[in-house]
Amino acid sequence: FVERIYSEIKNSSEDSSNLAVVSFGIQKWKEIKNTFGNHSADLFLRFIGKRLSDLGNNFLILSRSGEGEFSLLYRTNPNAISEVETKVAEILSGFKEALPIAGAEIYIHLNAGISFFPKDGNSSEQLLWKAETALHGSIASGNDFGFFTPEQNDRLKEKLTFEKELRDAVAKNEFTVLYQPKVDLQSGRLIGMEALVRWNHPSLGVVSPLQFIPLAEETGLIIELGELVLRRACIDLQNWKKKGNPGFLVSVNLSPIQFRKKFLTETILNILKETDTKPEELELEITESALAGDPVSTLEVLNSLHKARITLSLDDFGTGFSSLSFLSQYPLHTLKIDQSFIRGLGVDSTNESIVKTILALAQSLNLNTIAEGIESEDQRDLLKAQGCGMGQGFLFSKPLPIQDLEDFVKRNAPATLDS
Repeated sequence: FVERIYSEIKNSSEDSSNLAVVSFGIQKWKEIKNTFGNHSADLFLRFIGKRLSDLGNNFLILSRSGEGEFSLLYRTNPNAISEVETKVAEILSGFKEALPIAGAEIYIHLNAGISFFPKDGNSSEQLLWKAETALHGSIASGNDFGFFTPEQNDRLKEKLTFEKELRDAVAKNEFTVLYQPKVDLQSGRLIGMEALVRWNHPSLGVVSPLQFIPLAEETGLIIELGELVLRRACIDLQNWKKKGNPGFLVSVNLSPIQFRKKFLTETILNILKETDTKPEELELEITESALAGDPVSTLEVLNSLHKARITLSLDDFGTGFSSLSFLSQYPLHTLKIDQSFIRGLGVDSTNESIVKTILALAQSLNLNTIAEGIESEDQRDLLKAQGCGMGQGFLFSKPLPIQDLEDFVKRNAPATLDS
């Protein structure tokens, strides 16, 4: 592809025509690949390439240019930006419906970035790099496609700097683990705690996981970071017990990237052994998207964790790919109702109906239930009346350092939780 661009640059210089390099990228490609496996992902990319070829007629060459990315080369008339813009919009409109992969159908979001010769560069490398920069700029801005601008280059540099700082932070363990209490809604008892990671950035201060977890997943750093969080949570739990506090179930989030990692169960059991933590003391919170894809391998992983006596919770339930068939098939213990449904309780009848349906479904499958994001007594009372077993949220406590959680339990828990 690079050589073809070089050749066309030479031809364009001779006849005063322009070139447009268009880079296409599939959003959340790594998540799709991890969900459905390498073989299915490769077949899916071939399908995408064929559709791009069919839709993008009159192009000079089409090439796969990266992870879930393709590049097209067009010859254009001078100042024909609108012509290229129209063509790219037509191509993207051909990817609006669900597409087949591994016996299932999924929706993808395709973005595009565009660079021009000679406006944006005089070499193959410059044009490709600037088209890819424009692609990432369109994703960041929420647009379907965009043209290269110097500002995008600045934002890309900022992202690369942030990525380097994140890598350094993982190596230096600049992270703190906070714990949010989980309570029994019927009795008010504290029954567990969820481990939540925060980044203590040397210059930015405390960085929210919403800012760095997506980048950690994109770069694969989530594997090492996840192990750091699990190890810290286990150590904190054991130190908590050594001080005479009662033992609780500690919940740790497992990213879809971690879930697809080879030898996952072995890695977790090794950390439990290192920290003298019993498997029964650990709960793994797994998102619905992590369970989508190959049902055979998914069942194998879940069964191995279940056999190891680790509790399994389905996180953010109601926002993903769940079906009755897999809920009854997989060895899950708990459904965690997403906070987006909890916010509307007492205000939105649709949300109330959804929550009632989830609770009835969980009861029919003999699964425990926990509602996250409870912020008001009215929400708590509605959930309690409908038979929800557990809850967490700012009504009870914000996430706390382990030492403050001890104070919360000893001094404030009885009055706060039973109110």
